[in-house]
Amino acid sequence: MLLVIDIGNTNIVLGVFRGDTLEGQWRIFTNKSATSDEIGLLMTQLLVSRGIRPEGISAIVISSVVPSMDESVVRSCRDYFALEPYFVRPGEEEYLPVAYEKPAELGADRIVNAVAALHLYGAPAIIIDFGTAITFCVLSREGKYLGGCIFPGVQISSRALFQAAEKLVPVKIEKPAKVIGQTTSRAIQSGFFWGFSAMVEGLIAKITEELQDRPRIIATGGNARLFQQGCPAIEVFDDQLTLKGLRIIYQIRQRVKRQGPEEGPPT
Repeated sequence: MLLVIDIGNTNIVLGVFRGDTLEGQWRIFTNKSATSDEIGLLMTQLLVSRGIRPEGISAIVISSVVPSMDESVVRSCRDYFALEPYFVRPGEEEYLPVAYEKPAELGADRIVNAVAALHLYGAPAIIIDFGTAITFCVLSREGKYLGGCIFPGVQISSRALFQAAEKLVPVKIEKPAKVIGQTTSRAIQSGFFWGFSAMVEGLIAKITEELQDRPRIIATGGNARLFQQGCPAIEVFDDQLTLKGLRIIYQIRQRVKRQGPEEGPPT
């Protein structure tokens, strides 16, 4: 079985695949001060809770945008699974053609999402990840990673607002009944929900115009399901996109090992 780990700024998402089947998925809070033992114990306990024995894991693939945690995670993989994990490293290995000027600057999760979208849904495509940051990744019709956009996510923006404005009280961000809020809390809800939805829809339109093609619009991430309600342009919602991308990258690497590097990754 394959253990895949996506280390994000807000959450760490883990999944276990048996072949192409996702046997279990977990989302835990990203604790940058956690020790390797804390991480290893938590991971093994989560697996055991689903009847998955740690010794049944044969490989581990990781995408991380939190470098400060990488060493502890590696140590936990060695100590609790007796395995050396593979990290997705944009700029060091090519997972798909990239037009980015400095590929090493790309977040691993963005490349992983692009690989998953290309293999599962085809190209051209716009992949929107509603995470700590909201990221847009653009694939050309030929499957080349062209680049994208990044702006602050909902949680970051709401924390900044409530910290800076003394009279505003935090509210749950959800779709309001009306755009025109008639209380302060409803006005905040409307501003966040419809404001972010309008930004997403506007960027989709701008990217599509620049791309001069008709891309598939794919959404993933913690807040994707919420904003799918306000963004009719979104065609596909896949909250397992990153985990699936890690599995696909592992399978590509295994295939290349068997066939030889001259075969290259499948398209």
